[in-house]
Amino acid sequence: MRHKKQDCDWKGNKKECPYILDDYKYSFWGWVLLSIGISAKPTRLIRSCSKCHEKIEDIKDNEKLMAHIGR
Repeated sequence: MRHKKQDCDWKGNKKECPYILDDYKYSFWGWVLLSIGISAKPTRLIRSCSKCHEKIEDIKDNEKLMAHIGR
């Protein structure tokens, strides 16, 4: 059974939303590095609101992803 989307109080200003979740995606070798304790650059970052499930950002740019190494 699917959960209903909840109304979010932060619709107008999603960048400041306290419910934002970062979902990092890694390549196979990225996961290998992470599993042995070495930091790896994600291949993609999806930021979404955990309350209303709205996707806020989908970052694939290498320069922006470099700031997320080791998180």
